[in-house]
Amino acid sequence: MEPPTASNPPAPFHGEARPPRFTGRMFLGLIVIGVGVLFLLDAVGIPGIHDIWREFWRYWPVLFVFIGLMKFANAYSLRDRVAGFIWIVLGALLIANNLDWIDFNVWRVFWPALIILFGVSLVTRSFGAHMLHGAHAEPSQRFSAFAIWSGVTRKLSTPEFRGGDASAIMGGCEIDLRQCGLAAGPATIDLFALMGGIELYVPGDWTVQNDGLAIMGAIEDERKETAGDPTKVLILRGAAIMGGVEIKN
Repeated sequence: MEPPTASNPPAPFHGEARPPRFTGRMFLGLIVIGVGVLFLLDAVGIPGIHDIWREFWRYWPVLFVFIGLMKFANAYSLRDRVAGFIWIVLGALLIANNLDWIDFNVWRVFWPALIILFGVSLVTRSFGAHMLHGAHAEPSQRFSAFAIWSGVTRKLSTPEFRGGDASAIMGGCEIDLRQCGLAAGPATIDLFALMGGIELYVPGDWTVQNDGLAIMGAIEDERKETAGDPTKVLILRGAAIMGGVEIKN
């Protein structure tokens, strides 16, 4: 059998995974193209374009429903499924509002409900972290940092780090765990940055699993020369809203 060359490429392997042909980015690109076409037709005075615009503005929240369905399809956790459900409900309510099926302002109801859900999420995460670590963790094995309009620094040195939590609201937190080792099983850190920043320093051989959510912000792993020991796992949860979390070593 002749070996594959540039002129004789290997036959494709049918079991090889192929990239999806239709993705969320492609859908968003088609929406942007469609909006641009509508603007262009409106600029040249095409008859009937105003009727199309009116229908478009009535049904544009279908995009939110699509985002929710995409999140459901790619959900790896309960949080992802809840986020998808919220997107779907928001899109459905906005469509119903545009079609005059409901007689209240969706946005006036949605934002207070979202704030309540966000507060409940903070309380449940804090309670969950206390139940997870508080019963069997020594104070030196975990940390807690809260900064509002200020800066907080925490530095730990323990062979059995178990987790912690850090919140920065228009302030900053610096957490140094480079002198720590991990206890048996993964450790979990709950992070929350609202218009603030959190710098997290960890050893280079830790495997960092980022499960956090970034909204107009970022959670970035800026470590260099990482080994990524699979037996040393650190799980990051929480959110960065108009703020940032930087992981360094």
